[in-house]
Amino acid sequence: LNGSIDLAFVYDPPVNDIIIVQALSDIPLVLVSTVKGLNAQQAISDNYVMVDWGASYANSHNREFPDAPSATLYTSHDRIALDFLFARGGNAYLAGPRVQQHIDEGRLHLVDDAPVFSRTAFAIYRKDNENVPIISKLVDTAIDVMTN
Repeated sequence: LNGSIDLAFVYDPPVNDIIIVQALSDIPLVLVSTVKGLNAQQAISDNYVMVDWGASYANSHNREFPDAPSATLYTSHDRIALDFLFARGGNAYLAGPRVQQHIDEGRLHLVDDAPVFSRTAFAIYRKDNENVPIISKLVDTAIDVMTN
């Protein structure tokens, strides 16, 4: 908002008159585990890593799992969650595209009965930025990469 950065990628964009907000892609968030065969309730209840995917995700998660115990770890970075899972075992909601290779290799397992949440990634930038033409091209490239 103060013009200190040209472009940001966010899940919960601010709403105001000076920011351009462009949707990039919907990202499926899937519940994965290092243990095969868990159900969703088991995965949420034991060695669960809660990733902060934003306010709307937290609301959806709380509606789906209202009685969930406290998580083993809270983090705002999916990479930290993934590293934790590989180091100590456990369960977490992570971006499907980020973990697909680990699922294919058998290092992670989808929790079959778990709901899939979806987050939309947005690009945001100030309308009055002198670099809008360049930023717009970058955003278009990001959209192409994320959707293809």
